[in-house]
Amino acid sequence: MYGPTETTIWSSTERLTSADQISLAADCDTQFHVLDESRKPVSEGKPGELWIGGTGLARGYLDRPS
Repeated sequence: MYGPTETTIWSSTERLTSADQISLAADCDTQFHVLDESRKPVSEGKPGELWIGGTGLARGYLDRPS
């Protein structure tokens, strides 16, 4: 199960069968994007940063308008 605080409780659930390759399947109205440092999508299998979007994503933090 994976999900940062900003996406409420969890964003993905998947049974792992190997530590060599992890596959994340998005739950509900969630999208996963693996992006490079310029925020451009990376090719499959390439390293990058995981970005999550969708209806469960918070729009900000309480009492922090920025």
